[in-house]
Amino acid sequence: MYDLKNWNLPGFAIGASYVYAWDAKPATWQSNPDAYYDKNRTIEESAYSLDAVYTIQDGRAKGTMFKLHFTEYDNHSDIPSWGGGYGNIFQDERDVKFMVIAPFTIF
Repeated sequence: MYDLKNWNLPGFAIGASYVYAWDAKPATWQSNPDAYYDKNRTIEESAYSLDAVYTIQDGRAKGTMFKLHFTEYDNHSDIPSWGGGYGNIFQDERDVKFMVIAPFTIF
Protein backbone atom coordinates (compact mmCIF):
# COMPACT_ATOMS: atom_id res chain seq x y z
CA MET A 1 0.00 0.00 0.00
CA TYR A 2 1.20 3.47 -0.84
CA ASP A 3 0.34 6.08 1.81
CA LEU A 4 -0.83 9.36 0.24
CA LYS A 5 -0.07 11.56 3.27
CA ASN A 6 2.85 13.16 1.39
CA TRP A 7 0.33 14.31 -1.23
CA ASN A 8 -1.67 16.11 1.52
CA LEU A 9 -4.16 13.24 1.68
CA PRO A 10 -3.74 11.91 5.23
CA GLY A 11 -5.58 8.66 5.82
CA PHE A 12 -5.72 7.71 2.14
CA ALA A 13 -3.70 4.86 0.61
CA ILE A 14 -3.72 2.98 -2.69
CA GLY A 15 -2.28 -0.33 -3.77
CA ALA A 16 -1.96 -2.67 -6.71
CA SER A 17 -0.71 -6.21 -7.23
CA TYR A 18 -0.29 -8.71 -10.06
CA VAL A 19 0.41 -12.43 -10.18
CA TYR A 20 1.10 -14.82 -13.05
CA ALA A 21 1.34 -18.60 -12.68
CA TRP A 22 2.14 -21.34 -15.20
CA ASP A 23 2.47 -25.10 -15.56
CA ALA A 24 -0.46 -26.03 -13.33
CA LYS A 25 -1.00 -29.76 -13.90
CA PRO A 26 -4.26 -31.69 -13.49
CA ALA A 27 -4.80 -34.15 -10.66
CA THR A 28 -3.75 -37.74 -11.32
CA TRP A 29 -6.09 -39.39 -8.81
CA GLN A 30 -9.38 -38.98 -10.71
CA SER A 31 -11.08 -42.30 -11.43
CA ASN A 32 -13.71 -40.84 -13.81
CA PRO A 33 -12.18 -37.78 -15.51
CA ASP A 34 -14.39 -35.51 -17.60
CA ALA A 35 -14.01 -34.77 -21.32
CA TYR A 36 -11.63 -31.85 -20.61
CA TYR A 37 -9.11 -34.02 -18.78
CA ASP A 38 -5.68 -34.32 -20.40
CA LYS A 39 -2.81 -35.41 -18.15
CA ASN A 40 -0.30 -33.61 -20.40
CA ARG A 41 -2.13 -30.29 -20.46
CA THR A 42 -0.94 -27.48 -18.24
CA ILE A 43 -2.66 -24.16 -17.72
CA GLU A 44 -1.68 -20.61 -16.92
CA GLU A 45 -3.48 -18.14 -14.71
CA SER A 46 -3.13 -14.49 -13.80
CA ALA A 47 -4.80 -11.91 -11.60
CA TYR A 48 -4.46 -8.29 -10.64
CA SER A 49 -5.92 -6.37 -7.73
CA LEU A 50 -6.45 -2.68 -6.99
CA ASP A 51 -7.12 -1.21 -3.54
CA ALA A 52 -8.22 2.19 -2.26
CA VAL A 53 -8.26 2.80 1.50
CA TYR A 54 -9.30 5.59 3.82
CA THR A 55 -8.54 5.44 7.55
CA ILE A 56 -10.17 7.91 9.96
CA GLN A 57 -7.38 9.92 11.58
CA ASP A 58 -8.94 11.18 14.83
CA GLY A 59 -12.06 11.27 16.95
CA ARG A 60 -14.09 8.42 18.39
CA ALA A 61 -13.80 6.34 15.20
CA LYS A 62 -10.01 6.82 14.90
CA GLY A 63 -8.42 3.89 13.10
CA THR A 64 -11.63 2.79 11.34
CA MET A 65 -10.75 1.76 7.81
CA PHE A 66 -12.89 1.85 4.67
CA LYS A 67 -11.43 -0.26 1.90
CA LEU A 68 -12.50 -0.81 -1.72
CA HIS A 69 -10.89 -3.90 -3.25
CA PHE A 70 -11.12 -5.04 -6.90
CA THR A 71 -9.70 -8.27 -8.38
CA GLU A 72 -9.72 -9.55 -11.97
CA TYR A 73 -8.78 -13.24 -12.37
CA ASP A 74 -8.19 -15.16 -15.63
CA ASN A 75 -7.26 -18.85 -15.81
CA HIS A 76 -6.34 -18.64 -19.54
CA SER A 77 -8.20 -21.81 -20.49
CA ASP A 78 -11.54 -23.01 -21.80
CA ILE A 79 -11.88 -25.64 -19.05
CA PRO A 80 -15.10 -25.14 -17.06
CA SER A 81 -14.88 -24.40 -13.35
CA TRP A 82 -13.66 -27.36 -11.26
CA GLY A 83 -13.25 -29.50 -14.40
CA GLY A 84 -10.48 -31.12 -16.41
CA GLY A 85 -8.72 -32.54 -13.37
CA TYR A 86 -8.43 -29.13 -11.71
CA GLY A 87 -10.72 -29.59 -8.72
CA ASN A 88 -9.85 -26.24 -7.18
CA ILE A 89 -9.72 -23.90 -10.18
CA PHE A 90 -12.56 -21.80 -11.50
CA GLN A 91 -13.21 -19.82 -14.65
CA ASP A 92 -12.52 -16.12 -14.97
CA GLU A 93 -13.83 -13.92 -12.19
CA ARG A 94 -14.24 -10.25 -11.38
CA ASP A 95 -14.58 -9.46 -7.68
CA VAL A 96 -15.43 -6.18 -5.93
CA LYS A 97 -15.47 -5.85 -2.13
CA PHE A 98 -16.17 -2.94 0.18
CA MET A 99 -14.90 -3.48 3.71
CA VAL A 100 -15.27 -1.51 6.93
CA ILE A 101 -12.76 -2.46 9.60
CA ALA A 102 -13.31 -0.90 13.02
CA PRO A 103 -10.82 -1.40 15.87
CA PHE A 104 -12.14 -2.08 19.36
CA THR A 105 -10.78 -3.20 22.70
CA ILE A 106 -12.21 -6.11 24.65
CA PHE A 107 -10.07 -5.88 27.80
